[in-house]
Amino acid sequence: MIERDLIQRYARAFAERCAEQIVPSKVGIAYLTPSLPAMYDINALWVLRPSSFEEAAEEAETLLARYAHRKLVVPDEEVADRLVPDAAPGWQATPLLEMVWEADPGGPSTAEEIPLEELRDFRAAQTRRVHRAPDDVVEQFLRRDDLYRRAGNGRFFVVRDESGAIRTSLNLFRLDGVAEIDDVQTQEEARGRGYARAAVLAAARAARAEGAEIVFLVADEADWPKDLYRRLGFRTVGRRYEVTRA
Repeated sequence: MIERDLIQRYARAFAERCAEQIVPSKVGIAYLTPSLPAMYDINALWVLRPSSFEEAAEEAETLLARYAHRKLVVPDEEVADRLVPDAAPGWQATPLLEMVWEADPGGPSTAEEIPLEELRDFRAAQTRRVHRAPDDVVEQFLRRDDLYRRAGNGRFFVVRDESGAIRTSLNLFRLDGVAEIDDVQTQEEARGRGYARAAVLAAARAARAEGAEIVFLVADEADWPKDLYRRLGFRTVGRRYEVTRA
């Protein structure tokens, strides 16, 4: 499917742009950023060829030896069908849906685009609350935001409440005609008020206006946001897996 091919090409290009080190492996490629060791997404082994879980896990042990975590990204469903069912105890396999925006449901959006610098306090507070992260890890999340902005031509959208306080934020990245909506965050006490809807639609519309051929996002198959995204006009075109050991 052309959409999936373009999404996977985008994902690999984004990973390469973020990586400080790119290390070939017999099962795929490790994209590593040692300066941000607590960030799972940019310190992972991508399993790109058919292999057993044992083989992939052994490679992860070697290539991610300096890190406290182990992470496998498996973008191909056929590879995942062989690898994921054999995951060892202590590893968690998460199926992620790749969803492409097809139809705008219409309606206004109260979202606005702001510079990343104006978003830092909100992101730091959310990271402390959601991840229960200590200050040094919060700092790594903020530095990762900077890295993502540079790697993916990042734009940042927020929705505020009546008092002007930010309640929802998200990232919009674009490479070679493919745009990704990423990291939709709404404060827990503000959910159910349409803030995420407004932010996602604003970002999707902005990407289309900028000329993106494909606008997509990735959603946890086991979590409820995928149902919101379907109502906003997103269609599932594929599935990838992340297999992690914390």
